[in-house]
Amino acid sequence: MVMIMSFLSLCLWLSQRLWQKIAGEEAGTSYSKLSVSIFAVFLSFCLQGGRSPYSPSCRIVYLVSYLTSVTLLASYSASLISHITSRTYRLPFTTFEGFLLDGTFTLGVMSDTADHAFLRESTAPVISKIHKQMELSRKESFLLSKKKGLQEVCSSKNYAIFTVLYFTQNNSNFGCEFVPIPEAFFPGYVGMGVVKNSPYKRIFNYVSQEMRRAGLLKTLKKKYLEIKDSSYSIPFTSIKLTDVAPIFAILLFGIAVANVVLLTELINNH
Repeated sequence: MVMIMSFLSLCLWLSQRLWQKIAGEEAGTSYSKLSVSIFAVFLSFCLQGGRSPYSPSCRIVYLVSYLTSVTLLASYSASLISHITSRTYRLPFTTFEGFLLDGTFTLGVMSDTADHAFLRESTAPVISKIHKQMELSRKESFLLSKKKGLQEVCSSKNYAIFTVLYFTQNNSNFGCEFVPIPEAFFPGYVGMGVVKNSPYKRIFNYVSQEMRRAGLLKTLKKKYLEIKDSSYSIPFTSIKLTDVAPIFAILLFGIAVANVVLLTELINNH
């Protein structure tokens, strides 16, 4: 804003100087001094009136100054209201690399599961470093049940659990909301194993085809397996009037001060 005001002040001063040379006006005319031009632009940014310049070029600069101040005021007000009304939460990390760089979180996983095997057998350097850190704190990292891990997530501020997504989506009775890390995941597959040449294979195939025709498989997939975009977003939180009360208090205080100043000027003039 300071740069914009300085630029407009310089333009106003140069326009006045050029007009004096062209029209042959005296140097003592208004806005011929740089300090007067700076003060005039400052008044326009405060939305206060002043002496209108005579030259057309100066009037254009003066008009641009007022329009710029109105635009900046509107954009600042919109930004302030948006900042107050919308609450966004920043995750401490969004990737496995960010988890290592943060260094304050403990990662938990259920022992002897596919999740544990992925961390233990992964050849990625980042995953290997995470597993080495988990080995140093085996008591906190390797869990006996996923339920205990979810309870630890709700009770501790620096604890994360490595588990399947649908398990957290369908366990909402822990008193907190689970937020998945967007870029720290690995793909998984769910299936049912049967013995080779099992006599029940045809029954499973028949039942699965019937469920597919009825749309039950698609419904179960959407409910348990698909990653919903809403799971990554923070739900909208409404604000109360008390949250914006200081803003209204400042506005009312400014109106009251302006009225007092106006009454004082009227009394002094009369």
